[in-house]
Amino acid sequence: MALVNRENQLLANGFYYRLNENGEAIICGAEVWPEVLIIPEALDGHTVVEIGDYAFDTDNAADSVCFCNGPVSMAQISANFMDIMVADMVRNRLKKVVLPESIRRIGSCSFYQNNGITEINIPRNVREIGALAFANVWGVKRFEIPVGANVYKEYPDDEWWDDQAAFEGCEGAEIVFV
Repeated sequence: MALVNRENQLLANGFYYRLNENGEAIICGAEVWPEVLIIPEALDGHTVVEIGDYAFDTDNAADSVCFCNGPVSMAQISANFMDIMVADMVRNRLKKVVLPESIRRIGSCSFYQNNGITEINIPRNVREIGALAFANVWGVKRFEIPVGANVYKEYPDDEWWDDQAAFEGCEGAEIVFV
């Protein structure tokens, strides 16, 4: 899969990233979504400290799809066909996610609707898990969250957003603070 519209992002080892104000890496996505996604501890010498907002959100998985004879823009593919392709190729593609201990934040919608994931580690250094970060990640049966991590529960002053918790749609999952 070829990805476009990656403005102001760097690419190393198949991962798109940007730098924060401290020169640390924030993962923005990947060129390829394998069954086992292993996020590196560093990219180009920059410590990876965050999985950015929407990084692996299946609704934003690709702006183009690469076929044998080259990329085809989403504008050239019907919305229904693209929905079917995303469901088949992306939403169930990731099975396991391995995050390095350097991760401190898992952004909003970062793994949204990746319902093929059955295993993910949440490093002990994580201090924040954003809104809908793991929403509809049905395959994980147990999330172990570091004690002291700020886990997004809801937008306090807006009823429309009340269902935006980090683990929305993961009803069968056990969420444990360790």
